[in-house]
Amino acid sequence: MLTRTVRSTADAVRRTPARSATRTATALLLGFTALAALTTAHAQDREGPVDPVREHLNLAKDGLALDGYDPVAYFPEGGGEPKKGAKTRTVEYRGATYRFANDANRERFRAEPSRFAPAFGGWCAYAMASDDRVEIDPESFLIEDGSLLVFFDGFFADTRKSWKKEGPEKLRPKADGFWNSFADEPRHRDTLGYAHADGLALGGYDPVAYFEPNEIGAIVPLAGDAKLAVTERGLTYRFASAANRDAFLRAPSVYEPAFGGWDPLRLIAGEAVAPDPDRFAHTAAGRVVLFAAPADGAADPVEAWNADRSALESKAAAAFAKHVADLEKEQAGR
Repeated sequence: MLTRTVRSTADAVRRTPARSATRTATALLLGFTALAALTTAHAQDREGPVDPVREHLNLAKDGLALDGYDPVAYFPEGGGEPKKGAKTRTVEYRGATYRFANDANRERFRAEPSRFAPAFGGWCAYAMASDDRVEIDPESFLIEDGSLLVFFDGFFADTRKSWKKEGPEKLRPKADGFWNSFADEPRHRDTLGYAHADGLALGGYDPVAYFEPNEIGAIVPLAGDAKLAVTERGLTYRFASAANRDAFLRAPSVYEPAFGGWDPLRLIAGEAVAPDPDRFAHTAAGRVVLFAAPADGAADPVEAWNADRSALESKAAAAFAKHVADLEKEQAGR
């Protein structure tokens, strides 16, 4: 069982933006190191990297989701009934373009996209339970367990009716299992195994800023604005600009920190320690990695990571998986 160390919420949420000359020089060095670590996953066109889940979503050729229907409109707070969105009022999330009937629904979606996006990538939920991917009628839907389920409704089948007849208790686990078999993304993420302070990830720092060099080529971590926050699968991220928020929405799994946001070297050593947002590097795949401040006399963790990154990545991935599994086992035993 790993030991879990978390700084106080106040310390995690805000740090002073002032930096000494040494800190600025360090940020410059880290910036060049980080830029060298980024791969083609981040060397995309101007729109930025593509979220890996995009290829599994039910989209039109132009990337439009739900045939242009407003995903928030299905929920009680959005009106509780299917409604077409406007071409001029959109949000791109995980590579899919969603349209909205009004500004209020668009802002609700921006704040909690994983809550409002359709389950199973927008494929028919009933077909998903039969290990199949089938198109939908966007006006055939259910809200179950807080999720939007959409269904095929045609001349030969009303799968919403079939879903209700056979029951979600039987069908939902099957649908979840098939979705996870190719998308590899559980419906709910248990944030217990992730580094956060009352749900706030990265101590309130902007995750996209770790990939955006400034005018002199340095990557300098930036504190996010609480007014520009996105809750993604249970974790809340803040952003320094609307542009960074929108970049995150396009590919959240690319920008979320690796290893649950914990210091990977401490995970390998058997303890989960919340990092210092100013100490970072990247994985070979380009995801940000954060480190805790070293003890007096200890080696710099960023230098140690970059010196043996390939071997340490494998060890850290295994340590993080064990950390999550141990916490799940502990929780199940309560």
